[in-house]
Parts: sequence; structure tokens; C-alpha cells
Amino acid sequence: KLIGYFGPSSSSLSSLSASPISEESADSVIDYMEIGRRLDLFDFSSAAKVSGSHFCYFKNDAVFLEMALVQWAMRTLVEKGFTPVMTPEIVRNSIMEGVGFHPRPKVNQEEGKGEAKEGKECEGEEDGEEHQIYRLGGGSSLIGTSEVSLIGMYADQILPNEKLPLKLAGFSHCFRKETAGKGLSLYRLHQFSKVEMVVLCEGEGEGEREGEGKGEGK
Repeated sequence: KLIGYFGPSSSSLSSLSASPISEESADSVIDYMEIGRRLDLFDFSSAAKVSGSHFCYFKNDAVFLEMALVQWAMRTLVEKGFTPVMTPEIVRNSIMEGVGFHPRPKVNQEEGKGEAKEGKECEGEEDGEEHQIYRLGGGSSLIGTSEVSLIGMYADQILPNEKLPLKLAGFSHCFRKETAGKGLSLYRLHQFSKVEMVVLCEGEGEGEREGEGKGEGK
């Protein structure tokens, strides 16, 4: 099972802050949803009819903006030495668990018997990690991040130090059973696109790699 190690804070890290919006200017700020309505960029009602809540059709310039952002992110990372990868979006549960996710729901215990009730999830998991995963039949799940399939590329392998670090930039669609957030919002969608950075390196260089990754993500 993959364990994440976090080294000391890197000197290359910097904090970003922005001045709060004044009350005078707040009235002139247009919400992104209103911009989308005016420019016909999003269709939540059709997506709800076809797929359910927390889904969205991107339309018109929103499509090109999405693609442009992905292209910009991938090209920026390639210039920094990352290898671009488009990953599978269905993975075996063993890979999901090996990366640190838990696609199999826990089960309740019958009082006095110590036997699990098949097919019943534990109470209180509604907002937990297990509940966020779209499970499929046959021991597979949809990924919630390409981190899973990127790291899965090297499952059951021993990587010699001379091949490290391995810097991967993965693009994929991601699927999460988000329970929070509003239905008519781009926040907490059940399906979205994402560029993910993964660096496989020696433990001693973890602090520097963490700082490098955050620097690229700004």
C-alpha cells in the first residue's frame, strides 16, 4: 500500500493572497453562473434529465475554454520535464486500494455474531472516502483522480534509483459521488476533467518535489 511522506516545508513555497472585494465593488461583480447563463455556456437541466443531479453539459465557448485550460496545463508541465499521459478511467479495486483509496464498502456487524451483513454499508459513511467512489461490477471502479491510474502503472515494480524521479502529468475524466454542494454549480460535479501531477522519487527528495509541484500548480 502506497504511503505518502511529507518532508519539511520547502523554501521554494510561497503563499498567495488577494485583497477582499469592497462592498462598493461587490454589487458590480457578476457570478460565473450568471455569465454562463448570458453566454449559454452550461446546461444543468438537460444533464439532470439525462444523468441526474451534479452533472453538466458544457456548451459553446465553455468547451473551448475547458480544452484550452487542459492544453495549457499539460504543455506547461511538459516544459518542466513531466511526461504527458492520458490514463484509463476504470481501474481494478486492488489498484485503487494500493494507492490508498477504499472502493469496497465496510459492512455492519450483527450483534453477538461477529459476522458481516453482506451488501450493507456502515452507517456514517455518507460523506466518507468509500462513499465517494463509483463502484462497478467485476471488481473495478471509476477513478476520482488520475493519480490512481498513474501510480498503478508501476504497481508490483521495483524502480531503481537511477530512473528516479519519474514526473507524470496525467489527464483524465474523474468521477466522484459528491454529496455536498449545490446541484446547479460547477462545484462538486460528479464528472469533471482534471490534470494531475505525480512525482515518484526517493524519500529524501520529497520536500523539494512537494515544493516543485506546488510551484507548478500556482
